[in-house]
Amino acid sequence: MNLYKILNIDQNFQNKHNVSKTILKITNLKIKKSKFTAIIGNSGSGKTTLLELLGAINKPVSGEIVFDSNSGTEINFQEVWSNPDLHSDFLKNRVAFAFQQSNLVSYFD
Repeated sequence: MNLYKILNIDQNFQNKHNVSKTILKITNLKIKKSKFTAIIGNSGSGKTTLLELLGAINKPVSGEIVFDSNSGTEINFQEVWSNPDLHSDFLKNRVAFAFQQSNLVSYFD
């Protein structure tokens, strides 16, 4: 059973000079349920970008991401990104993040 199916994902970054650079390109990736998956790579290789895409925090330039919920219902991220209520529900009930930096917590220094 797949937890995520990722097909033909392209994610770009545009710098201050409006130059676009591909920072993540995935043709076909399946992340299985109940399996340990490690994301490794050099600095700048797209690890955080991939996690942001899987968590529906960012939207790719192109491609498809499908999440298979515990109920067996597939959730296509195109629907999640186009519907604010569905997006909010997904972020609230389906994923959780522990950020590397504590910028959102004012009393940490």
